[in-house]
Amino acid sequence: MRVLQLTYRASCLSACVGLVGFALSPAALAQDPPVIQPLPAEPAPAPVAPPPPSEPGFPPVDPVVQDPMQQDPMQGEFPAPPPMAPPPPLEEVKESEGAGLRLSAFVDASYGFQTQARGTVVPVHRAYDFNHLQTAPTPVGLAQNGFNLAFAGIDATYDGGQLGATISVRAGTGVPIFYFADVGPLGIDNITQAYATWSPSTQLSIDFGMFSTIFGAEVAESWQNLNYTRGGLYYAMQPFWHTGARATLSPNDQVSITGMVVNGVNSVHDDNDSPSLALQLSITPNDAVSLAAGWYTTLKPSTDTGIFDNFFDLVAAVSADRFSLVFNADLGIMADKVNEGDGYYQTLEDPMFWGVSLAAGYQATDLFGLALRGEFLSDADNQLYKVPTEQFGVTFPHTQQTNVVTVTGTLDFKPVEGSNNLVIRWDNRIETSNEDIFFNRSSEPASVWFGSILGVVVTTDS
Repeated sequence: MRVLQLTYRASCLSACVGLVGFALSPAALAQDPPVIQPLPAEPAPAPVAPPPPSEPGFPPVDPVVQDPMQQDPMQGEFPAPPPMAPPPPLEEVKESEGAGLRLSAFVDASYGFQTQARGTVVPVHRAYDFNHLQTAPTPVGLAQNGFNLAFAGIDATYDGGQLGATISVRAGTGVPIFYFADVGPLGIDNITQAYATWSPSTQLSIDFGMFSTIFGAEVAESWQNLNYTRGGLYYAMQPFWHTGARATLSPNDQVSITGMVVNGVNSVHDDNDSPSLALQLSITPNDAVSLAAGWYTTLKPSTDTGIFDNFFDLVAAVSADRFSLVFNADLGIMADKVNEGDGYYQTLEDPMFWGVSLAAGYQATDLFGLALRGEFLSDADNQLYKVPTEQFGVTFPHTQQTNVVTVTGTLDFKPVEGSNNLVIRWDNRIETSNEDIFFNRSSEPASVWFGSILGVVVTTDS
């Protein structure tokens, strides 16, 4: 076909050249000019059909210069090129933005006043506020007033898809209280978390290293709780962290199962040849309700600090709009225990402790909120508080239960509108006990305690 078109065009060209030559010849010039007859009127041109839509990736066809004879003769011999791939959906873009390395930091400082005399021993449930830790000759918490830098921290997380890593570094007076031990500037005691994560599927993730406990409703970072101060249930009756392996299986968005094989409780090194085991079931039927029930056990009782031989934890949370309600209950059952000292010998069968906590929070506006928490702690066999008694000139820990009630009210203020990076909280807390586990301003034993503290937190997490 192309050969025929070329032949036809060459013939036309030759005829035109011949006519031009004939017109310029002398014979033609000598003749009279021809009479030009008017041509009949041409019919109106037919309407031009709109051009076909252009293929993706090619410029549109101009209907003015379009010439059927100049169309691509190969258009009908080969299929049109495939359309260009559409842009990735927005969900994929958002997921890619969250990958990689992420850093965050915070500073948590406070000013507090309490009714207990400075330098007197604080009860076992006192956490990071109103006290500092004295490590020599033995670790013990001592009361303090005034300004305090509880924590300064940096968190780093790496998300590489199936692989990830997390590390949390802390400094401040709260660090030795968190470990109940002395710390070094570069030692493990300045790290609250450091673990690697492998996610072979979207339903399964495995952590290996040192990580925070899966139990309890509160954490060490104050602004992530409803109240500024941490409850007695958190510090006296729950583990803080573990070293080992942790796996979480999430068959769907409503259910997750977490299991742990760890050295023990709050320990880098295992103090026996058998690991400890833990299991937790979490259910989130909707965005407003969450439930978590967990169990921890040690295969060799009377080890791993001796108070978590069998530990049970329950957390239930409800949230609706600006209102939050969090319930937490714990039960610890220890193996048979022997207390022996100068002039006494005690045998205890399955000593236990238990406690409950209920906290409610209401965010009245974006700037102001309030929270109220109540707790009841029962050291049924006096193995946590170890209140002494004296009989026949011998001092020994009696086995009468020690109960503690705490009530904490918190005012929350976020002065930067539209931001949660600055959190100011004012806690007022009162505690009472059936035993004289506190001290008053005269350093005398007392059964009632009160403290007021103003906490200021600046964090890069919004």
